[in-house]
Amino acid sequence: MIGHIGKSDHLTAVLLLYMRKMMAAPPKHPFIKYENFVIDPKPELMKVLDHLGLDWEDKLLNAHQMYNEGELGHGRIKLWKPIHQESLDKYKSINQETFDKIYSIASPALDLYGYEIDDKNDIVFG
Repeated sequence: MIGHIGKSDHLTAVLLLYMRKMMAAPPKHPFIKYENFVIDPKPELMKVLDHLGLDWEDKLLNAHQMYNEGELGHGRIKLWKPIHQESLDKYKSINQETFDKIYSIASPALDLYGYEIDDKNDIVFG
């Protein structure tokens, strides 16, 4: 990361902030991988509920039904839509140069949290 000090582009700044956060002391809360969450939400939600000491309720998987069409949440997420996997492979649309830059800075955090990159630049979710 030292080689990136002094570079001012937005991507580098965001990646360095991400790395600092992810490489800090291990989280005191469950680590939820987005991929696991969208593929099978219940076990991931149960980790959070267990941590908070809350009971499972089936309506959690249908929380989107509580919102009206057009309601947006953090990151402009469409709250009225159910959990989906449409963005799971979105990273594949990143050009090679950007992918390489992201990986060169973020690889320690990716390794720490069980992600691997195969020879086709596909992320192997661990």
